[in-house]
Amino acid sequence: MTPPHLPVRPIAPDDPAVAALAAIEEAAGPMFAEVMDISHWSPAPSGEQRLQRPGFVLVAGDPPVGFAHVLDLGGHAHLDQLSVHPDHMRRGTGRGLVTTAQAEAARRGHPSMTLSTFADIPWNAPFYRQLGFREIDERDAPEPVRELRERERSAGLDGGGRRVIMSVHLATSTVEPRPAVSVIPLRDGPDGVEVFVQHRQSTMDFAAGAVVFPGGRCDPGDVAAGAGIPLRPEVEAEHVRRWGRWSPTPSDPLEHARTLLATGLRELEEETGLVAPPSALHPWDRWITPAIVPKRFDVAFYVLPVPHEAPGQPQHRTSEATRSGWEPAGRLLADLSAGRLTMLTPTRVILEEIVALGAVATVVGHRPVITGVRDDRPDGRPRASDPSGP
Repeated sequence: MTPPHLPVRPIAPDDPAVAALAAIEEAAGPMFAEVMDISHWSPAPSGEQRLQRPGFVLVAGDPPVGFAHVLDLGGHAHLDQLSVHPDHMRRGTGRGLVTTAQAEAARRGHPSMTLSTFADIPWNAPFYRQLGFREIDERDAPEPVRELRERERSAGLDGGGRRVIMSVHLATSTVEPRPAVSVIPLRDGPDGVEVFVQHRQSTMDFAAGAVVFPGGRCDPGDVAAGAGIPLRPEVEAEHVRRWGRWSPTPSDPLEHARTLLATGLRELEEETGLVAPPSALHPWDRWITPAIVPKRFDVAFYVLPVPHEAPGQPQHRTSEATRSGWEPAGRLLADLSAGRLTMLTPTRVILEEIVALGAVATVVGHRPVITGVRDDRPDGRPRASDPSGP
């Protein structure tokens, strides 16, 4: 469900791609030179040197444009290096390498993966937070990782800024995703489309500290509630059709569509106090948490126009967030890029698509094809409109 955008494969010592690893890593050096002194950094190790250490190396592309090196430190998986050639950044290659590395580490039986990185450089810790990694106290890290940090300090690496250890749990067996719904309230603002978002508590066990849209998982009562929602026949038919590419196909597509709608309406009222007309929620997207994550959701997203003059407005009413409110979608993305906030990949991709469409009326009228296939390439969105739409 989450294929990387370039083919990612493991390599052996006799693979021709081994010769390209050092050059890819060295090409990224100038990016760090813009924010710190790297004159004392050692040259990148050769691919042969990397392959001599316990663990595995993955490359993206043929010829390779990026690689991930995961060390086996006494039975613990540690992402030692992620490098993507600057000419191929911001195309999902890094994400593809990391998620594939996580899957391979899980396949090998590792329950978690760590890494050491700069806390405040956008393409370091903020990037890994988007992929589920969380900062941990160095004292809680496995001993081999603590020893690695000591070697980093001795080499003067900390002179470039605060270094942190991050960790992510891996699912060593497939966890069935739980159905959930998220609603994206929208309105036009002076700086473009505004969205109503929540800033999650840092103590939550899912999307901790991240910016999210209101929503939650489907409850058993949502089935009965969905059956009783008054819907015009044409609206009901559109919802069934728009969610019709769900796989595996629900045994009762009508019940499925109504249950999702009931969940969205309930979660919206519980978390924001907003009671929305059922016909105002428009099916928008579907994302499934990768199989490598222990806690998984199959999330249906709706967009909901809420004009400034509407009598009911969403409010901050959930204890799961420190605050909630209207914020320009473009500013949220800028803050993400600058490392000032965290969000999961679906939130980022949806915000980018909304910004690209430019206005609430355009968003609502777009009616994109919903397939459930992740696509976070810059050229992957906006998606095509559903050709069978009204």
